[in-house]
Amino acid sequence: MTDNIFKLTAIEVATAIRNRQISCAEVIDQHLARIDEKAHLNAVTTRYDEKARKAAELADQAIERGDELGPLHGVPVTIKENVDQEGASTNNGVKAFASLIAKQDAPLVERLKRVGAIPIGRTNTPEMSWRFHTDNVLFGQTLNPWNPALTPGGSSGGAGSSLAAGIGYIAHGSDLSGSIRLPAFCCGVLGLRPSHGRIPFYNATSPAERPMTIQLSSAQGPLARSVDDLKLAYDVMRGYSDLDTWSLPDMDEDKSYPNTVALITPPDADPKINEVLKQAGEALAQRGYKVENTSIDFIQEAFDRYSSLLITEVALQKETIIDKFASEQLRTVFEYYTQLAPPMDYHAMRALWLQISLPPPD
Repeated sequence: MTDNIFKLTAIEVATAIRNRQISCAEVIDQHLARIDEKAHLNAVTTRYDEKARKAAELADQAIERGDELGPLHGVPVTIKENVDQEGASTNNGVKAFASLIAKQDAPLVERLKRVGAIPIGRTNTPEMSWRFHTDNVLFGQTLNPWNPALTPGGSSGGAGSSLAAGIGYIAHGSDLSGSIRLPAFCCGVLGLRPSHGRIPFYNATSPAERPMTIQLSSAQGPLARSVDDLKLAYDVMRGYSDLDTWSLPDMDEDKSYPNTVALITPPDADPKINEVLKQAGEALAQRGYKVENTSIDFIQEAFDRYSSLLITEVALQKETIIDKFASEQLRTVFEYYTQLAPPMDYHAMRALWLQISLPPPD
C-alpha cells in the first residue's frame, strides 16, 4: 500500500489513512520525496518540509486518540503563491513582494487546514498572476511535466504542473481569464472555476482593494486528478466569509431537473474536441439535463467589452503598481495586452459600464 501513494486520489488516500492502512507521515514523506524527484519542473517554489512533517505527526496522533477526522485528514495539498498562508510570502511572483509575509490564512486555506489537509508547498505563478505562461524573475519558469517544450499554462501553471507530476492531491488555483482552466488543459488534470462568490477571497496582505472588473471576474478554485476530488475540494472551500462581501452563503443545491446546459461546438475547433463535447452533451442529456446547441458568436462581443474594461483598469494603476513593482518582463506583457485592447479614457469607460449595467430598453 505504501508504494506509489502519490498515484491515489485524495479520497482514496484519506480513506486509507482513516483505516490505518497507511500513516499520514508515510504520505507526506513520499510527497516531499516526489518534490525532490520533480524539482526540475520548478512547480513548487516554496516548501514546508518541517511544518508538513510536524502536521503529519499530529495527524497520526489524532488517529491514535480516536479523534473525529475531517474528509481531508492527512492529505497533502498545495497553495498558489498569490494567496495568504500564515508565515508565507504572498509574493504573487513579484520580486518586490518576496518579503510580504502573511500573518493569517486566507479563508480557503484555513478551511482546507480545518478538515485535515496538510500544505506541503506553494506553487509558481507568473508575475502578478497575469499571464498565460508561468514564468517570473523571482522563481523562474515552470515546465510542463509531459513535455518541457510546451507551456504548463498560467497563471496557475505551478498548480497544474505539480498536480500532474503527482505532487499533492488537490491544488489551489485562481482564475481571472482562464488561469485555472488553461493549466488544467495544458497539464492533463481537472480544474474548476466556480461561479463568482462561491469561494471567498481575502488577502490581509493586500495594500488596496482590487479594481471592480477584477473583483467581479476573478475566482478561487481547486485543481485535482479526479472529479470526486474536485467536488470534495470545492465543498470544503466554498461558503460565506465575513472577510469577503462578495461571498455567498452555503445554499442547498436545486435538485430539480431538467437544468439547461449550453453545448458549443465551434466550427473551427478540432473535430476530435467537438466529438468529445458532443459525447459529454449526450451523457448529460441521459442524466436529465436539457442540452441546447448554442452559437459562439455572442462571446466575441462579451470578450471585447471585458478586455477593454480589464486593460483600462490595469492601465489606470500603471504608475502605482506596474511602473513601481513590475519587472521588464511584465512591462513587455502589459504593452502587448494594450495593443490587443487599447485602454479607454474615463468617459469611454464610464459609458461602457453604464451600457453593461443598465437594463435594455423595452
